[in-house]
Amino acid sequence: MQGYAINENRLAQKQQEVQTLKDGIRILSRAIQQKEENLNLDCLNHFAKGLELLDDNDHENLDKKGLSKRKATYPELAQY
Repeated sequence: MQGYAINENRLAQKQQEVQTLKDGIRILSRAIQQKEENLNLDCLNHFAKGLELLDDNDHENLDKKGLSKRKATYPELAQY
């Protein structure tokens, strides 16, 4: 009986350790998912602007004079 009780205690301890690991993984997964969603929104915004320019070009809706009043902004190397 003593060996059985020791195994029961070890099994319960291992199950508790596994549950703690599962909880940690679930918390990390949520944090990673939230970070990905934020990054995806930035990428989608850049992509949407590019598609808008391509669509304007296809429909010949670009500035006819070739002039723009907006200042051009270029991404920094670190943003790539």
